[in-house]
Amino acid sequence: MKIIPALCAVLFVFVENAWADQVVETYDGRQVLLGDDGTYKFLGGEQKPDSKYKQVSITDLKLDIESMRGQAIETAARATSVGGMVMLSDPTQVFDSNPVSTDSEKLSGSDRQYLLTKCNLGCKITVRGVIKEVLFRGGIELHELVY
Repeated sequence: MKIIPALCAVLFVFVENAWADQVVETYDGRQVLLGDDGTYKFLGGEQKPDSKYKQVSITDLKLDIESMRGQAIETAARATSVGGMVMLSDPTQVFDSNPVSTDSEKLSGSDRQYLLTKCNLGCKITVRGVIKEVLFRGGIELHELVY
């Protein structure tokens, strides 16, 4: 008879832990506390962008790209990889007739592979790089992708 209360206690511990809050890590390294009540909270305080790159919207980038040469920027865009070239466009538009040209030579092999395999029809990503001349006009020398 003493075994039944002991088994109930052990079972209670396992069941209680099954509904406990859990900490998980996102693909970009941030930690998230998942509450047993369906809520979540990012851990580590407010998430700050990498200070090396200035966040710029794709629209502002298109408007001011010539005056931004040499600046390190970060922008969210739709990337399309065609024939070894990567073009960035506004992710909110179905068709953007004014894409931004890029130079992807400095990307890691895994980032170039991602562009080649996942972005041939377009994909939404965040890019980081430096504004420079690409194809005889302002463009972005890509340094890294966040996807």
